[in-house]
Amino acid sequence: MKIIFVAHGNEPIPPNGWGAVEQVIWQYTIRLRGLEHEVILVNKKRWGAIFTTLWHCLTKRVDVVHCHAEKPIQVLSHFIRWPLLVSTIHHPLNPESLDKSELKALRRCNHAPYHLILRSDVAPLIKERNPSAICEVLPNGVEVREFNTTASGNGKAVFIGRIQARKRQDDCAKILAPSGIICDVVGPDYGEIVPSSELRERMVGAWDRETVHERLCEYSCLILLSTSEGQPLVVVEALAAGLPVVISPACTGNLDLSQPFIYVVENDDQLIPAVQKAIAQRDEMTDQIRAYAEQNFDYDSLVQRYLAQLLAWREVQ
Repeated sequence: MKIIFVAHGNEPIPPNGWGAVEQVIWQYTIRLRGLEHEVILVNKKRWGAIFTTLWHCLTKRVDVVHCHAEKPIQVLSHFIRWPLLVSTIHHPLNPESLDKSELKALRRCNHAPYHLILRSDVAPLIKERNPSAICEVLPNGVEVREFNTTASGNGKAVFIGRIQARKRQDDCAKILAPSGIICDVVGPDYGEIVPSSELRERMVGAWDRETVHERLCEYSCLILLSTSEGQPLVVVEALAAGLPVVISPACTGNLDLSQPFIYVVENDDQLIPAVQKAIAQRDEMTDQIRAYAEQNFDYDSLVQRYLAQLLAWREVQ
């Protein structure tokens, strides 16, 4: 097949460090090309993405246009009839309390006839706005074999993500400060919040992709306390590195919550004991954690699911 991936135009593909969406697109690209499918990357801002995508569709046979960015979809939906027009919304979503940016992202993406969604609870949000939309779940994956593992951790937690209010790094640092638990905070700081002294003390800057692959395994658990997410890539990356995870309910997309190495904290009072338990069990469970990641989120199996879904939709289009 010939597939166009439409990205946001904010970060390079392949990403040189940050850029979870760009990482997902690149991992699918290299695997699809390895299976001899043609993949065209359109990584431009809204109108550049629209014009470039339409030019490709007009000048050659294209089977699928898969938008990982919401802004181009409405215009593309008016012109694209033969290629499958597929949307994946990566915008953080909290179905119980959608804010203005989340509602805007849903309005932009709902014009696509087909949706590969990251979590099942996104389907009602899309179908409420487009009753004819067809939705199937395809989780974010992880390149498991590229992540190092170690038999023992360093006894510290790590919190990975762009420094912002939604991720709650500042709250986490303040909660953990009296406990003696050390939590390194990894991620770019674009000045979106004023960090407390507790947070500044633990901020170590952003890691490039190679460093994430190499060093994530050094830690004894991952923390992520976001108030809203799509399906956070860093959680499955931590599992690939063999780490237990301590996460908020918004970060649980596609996880088997019965697994003993996944801790969901419903309120802040649960954070310290959950992190303590996760750190204590890390070394004995590392192999089991990595096996879980490989069985459920490895890109090699997800690409096969992806192709099968596209072919099924093409048959009924």
